[in-house]
This record gives sequence, C-alpha cells and structure tokens, in this order.
Amino acid sequence: MKYYHHDHHGHHGEGLPVDLSEAEKARMLLKYTLDHNRAHEEEIAALASRFEANGQPAAAKKVRIARARMVETNIALEEALALAETAEPEAPAPEEA
Repeated sequence: MKYYHHDHHGHHGEGLPVDLSEAEKARMLLKYTLDHNRAHEEEIAALASRFEANGQPAAAKKVRIARARMVETNIALEEALALAETAEPEAPAPEEA
C-alpha cells in the first residue's frame, strides 16, 4: 500500500524575514496554516466519498465527522487571525484552573 506524504518543512517559521516582529511572524504562520488546512479539508471530503463508493458507509461517516471538526477548527483559526490583524497586543490572559 502506498501512502502519500507532502513536505512539511518551513512550518515553524524557518525562512521568514528576520526583520518581522514575533506577532507578524505568528500571523504569517497562521495564514499559512489556514491555507494548508483548507487544502486538507477538500482531500478529506474526497476520502469520505471514496469510502462511501467502496461500500464503507461507517468509515465515510467518521471521515465526514472529522472534516466537520476540521472546518470548525479553521473557523476558530480564522477568527483568531482576524483578531490578531486588528487588535493591539494585549496583556497575557491569566491561566485557567
């Protein structure tokens, strides 16, 4: 069985301009992550269809549930990015118990 792998280098800020603030670097990485995740959303939807077509509806259902969770995650990340792009830096929030 062949598995496909794509290159994950550069995910942690390698190659970003050194003259950027940490906040700017974080925003750039978040934008990259969103684009990356959106591509995976499409792949996951296609996987669900393949399981369904192969007579594996239970597997297809689980994959669709996972995709829905990914969509929710991406919405939260989009909201975080919008806040990061419009807000001034805040004081750190107190840790939750």
